[in-house]
Amino acid sequence: MSQALEQSNSNWAIARKAASLFLPVAVLVIIILYTVYDRDRISVIETLTHEEKVVVEQQEKHFSRLFNNIIADLLVLSGHADFTEMLNDPDGDEIRHFYNITQEFRSFIDHKGSYDQLRFIDMQGQEVIRIDRNQGHPKIVSEEKLQNKADRYYFSKTITLAKNHIYISAFDLNIENGVIEQPHKPMLRIAMPIFDEFETRAGMIILNYLGHNLLNELEDISINSTGKTLILNMDGYWVKGLDSRDEWGFMFPDKKNLTFQSRYPNEWKTISTHKTGRLLTEQGLFSYTTINPLANGWQSSSGQYKVYKPDESDANLSNYSWKLVSFIPPQTYLDISTRLRTPIIIIGLVFLIIWGMYSLISSNAKVHREQAQRKLRQKDQRIREIVDSAFDGIITMDERGIIESFNPAATAIFGYAQEEIIGKDINILTPSPHQGTHDNYIQQYIESREAHIIDCPKEIEAVRKDGSLFPLSLCVGAKNYGDHWMFTGIVRDITEHKQMQQELEKMAITDVLTGLYNRGHLNRSLESEYRRSIRYNIPLSLIILDIDHFKYVNDIHGHPAGDKVLIELANELKKHSRETDIVTRYGGEEFVLILPQTNSTNGFILAERLRAAIEILSIKIDESVAIKVTISVGLVSIPETKAESADHFLIVADRALYQAKNSGRNRVVLSSE
Repeated sequence: MSQALEQSNSNWAIARKAASLFLPVAVLVIIILYTVYDRDRISVIETLTHEEKVVVEQQEKHFSRLFNNIIADLLVLSGHADFTEMLNDPDGDEIRHFYNITQEFRSFIDHKGSYDQLRFIDMQGQEVIRIDRNQGHPKIVSEEKLQNKADRYYFSKTITLAKNHIYISAFDLNIENGVIEQPHKPMLRIAMPIFDEFETRAGMIILNYLGHNLLNELEDISINSTGKTLILNMDGYWVKGLDSRDEWGFMFPDKKNLTFQSRYPNEWKTISTHKTGRLLTEQGLFSYTTINPLANGWQSSSGQYKVYKPDESDANLSNYSWKLVSFIPPQTYLDISTRLRTPIIIIGLVFLIIWGMYSLISSNAKVHREQAQRKLRQKDQRIREIVDSAFDGIITMDERGIIESFNPAATAIFGYAQEEIIGKDINILTPSPHQGTHDNYIQQYIESREAHIIDCPKEIEAVRKDGSLFPLSLCVGAKNYGDHWMFTGIVRDITEHKQMQQELEKMAITDVLTGLYNRGHLNRSLESEYRRSIRYNIPLSLIILDIDHFKYVNDIHGHPAGDKVLIELANELKKHSRETDIVTRYGGEEFVLILPQTNSTNGFILAERLRAAIEILSIKIDESVAIKVTISVGLVSIPETKAESADHFLIVADRALYQAKNSGRNRVVLSSE
């Protein structure tokens, strides 16, 4: 009876002690976990809102850049030399000019890749020149298939515009022969009237931009975004929607009620009346902005171009725009903002269970002391087994740098048996230039706790038993046992990793065919050199060159021959350029050279030297065939050119290249912009 009472009292005392240990910690843990959850929820909401705002801003900037690029292309086409001659010299060689400009227009469509049509329409609305993109390739439309567009709204709007005025159509679907083209082809039309040298109206040029390119590019910008990209016109119709069946409702009588407003009336009231903002409702999170890229006209290098848009007067041009919206559904938003709720509940429950068990075990420690000691010995044995079976090398040493243990993985890495290495100085594993530094690091750490290597993962060079050097990943931990220190190093041979890393780094910046730097490296290098040139006021030149009539090489001799031409030309570029020059393949048959600290005079000398070297180059395809090619070169230099950015600098060079091609090819043109 007394033994049972004693056991009962003992159990009651253990329970009281366990409760006093468990309850305060449990309450504290619950408070901490709730605080972490609440702060994370608020932080996630703020981060998500900011990320969607940034994505929308990036998409809006891309939209605006696109408009400027299209108009720039239109101006380049309208000023082409053969086109001007064809308009101003009707009694001259009109057939040759017509043929040349038709071929150049086709090459332009092929080069750009983002236009569906390029047309020159005369004053009667008759198509004179028309280039169509057919299954991805530009095609010159024959004379008998040319159409009269006098009844189309874009013709009547454009043909009456004054000089230097540009017309931009609505963003809608393409219509051929009065019928909406299937499958749907979103289209944006940009046109301008053409005048001859006597200021007589001669017709108009119009570009049809493939809207899918823009929609896909906007989607690519938001690929890592949580939100869904929506584009709306100012009447609330979907241009890009949640469901493709709702899109372009303004063009279909049976879809007139399929608008953003009909689905989200309250949200549309706010979005339509504010230029930009964020809106959180029970329908979801809406981050939006207004796209009105050319409300103030378009500034060219030679003057101001006024943009006209359909069914609008000068007084309300700024109202012609689109709404760009990033939409996150309510369930997605809720799931993201409460992502830690379930993990925290699980963590809390697991911790409380573990802590409760620990409290009981701690309270009963005296009773189970021997069992705890036995478990501790078993644990030590398991740790030793883990160390011996570890993939990484594990080495321990004392404060003097004397090795105390050396696991099998370390033996395999360094080539020393355990009996050979234990008791030796750690410097035996260090190359001779660095021997002795370990002792200094160890002593400095013991005295000041300044961790140059301790607790700081490092990549170092080590030496094997056979004297060979190799890269090593090293992480060292330190433990003070009162009267002495023990240092534990975890090591891994990273030879293969370093080799693979070097190969990947090289592949990331190299063009596979030519061995030159690729376009990605060009973009990074040009940005860096441009900033350095502007910041330190030092000259910088940029050469862009293109192989003349390269398509004919592929068509006549085949693509392997074309590849060999590209390789040989790349070798010539490397041969005639300096070590400091950055020689890259820009794409296709185009190459770009960045010339740091090079003024326009020296840049022109190098460009001419390259052109002359290529002109005399004979590229042997096989025993009986050798090819000779020429190049057209565009050159631009700072400070002569006041480029606003690295991209603008490249655009100016590209324009100089087009001048070289348009003025007869096989020549160097120094930009005068």
